[in-house]
Amino acid sequence: WAAAGLLDAPLAATPSALAAAPGGGLVALTRTGTVQVTSHPGGAWARLATERALASSPAARSCGLTSLTAVGYTASGAALLAGACTRGGHAGIFVHSASGWVAAGPALPAALAGRPVTVLQLARSGSANVALLQAGTGRTASLLGAWSTGTGSGWRLSAPHPLAGAQPRSAAVAGQALGVLLSGGRAVTVSGPGAAWQALPGLPAGTATLPAGAATLAAGPASGFQLLTARLSRLSVWAAGPSGWTRSQMIKVSIPYGSSG
Repeated sequence: WAAAGLLDAPLAATPSALAAAPGGGLVALTRTGTVQVTSHPGGAWARLATERALASSPAARSCGLTSLTAVGYTASGAALLAGACTRGGHAGIFVHSASGWVAAGPALPAALAGRPVTVLQLARSGSANVALLQAGTGRTASLLGAWSTGTGSGWRLSAPHPLAGAQPRSAAVAGQALGVLLSGGRAVTVSGPGAAWQALPGLPAGTATLPAGAATLAAGPASGFQLLTARLSRLSVWAAGPSGWTRSQMIKVSIPYGSSG
């Protein structure tokens, strides 16, 4: 581990607010919509972009960018920004180049082309970038997985998954597969471009009633998924298998209750 210089700003409350470059740099999305970068551990932070400036650029005006939601890097070290767009048709993903920001998001299938698109999460898996997209809002919204080449372009989509009112709670990338934990105690996964979504085994009892943030998906061994659940001072680690979820570990965390007050 190596410490980066202090980022004197709170991170945005999104899963992909911080990302590491292949060469050791970092990019961060702050709560005010400013994007900061540092080129090496311990280095100073510098402004790369702002939400307002990007939204007014030619690259983002075509999709009607309203907010930034995620940051990342391509395998070649180019910064990626992503956000929520009001104009249907393309996902708002932008690659940093010598000439500025370039729109690189995928076009949606015709059935979803008129819906607003939000990039919920960005991740890198090997030489590919993986994105979780939500097309539409409310009960008609759908999830899509997207996979790109190492340059952050050439995105390929999964089949859409209708949410039917459910809300995405967390997502994880395991190998090429993308898994999403949904409200209501369900989880789904998609194996890659062109694939249909499949239900993961029914979650452990009581998961659906846990507060937001107390259950999350994570990548497990052999390109599988794990589920982490927190109840009071106990952290449980669950592994997905053919017959369901098995608790593989339970960690008791010493918490001095009342110390925060």
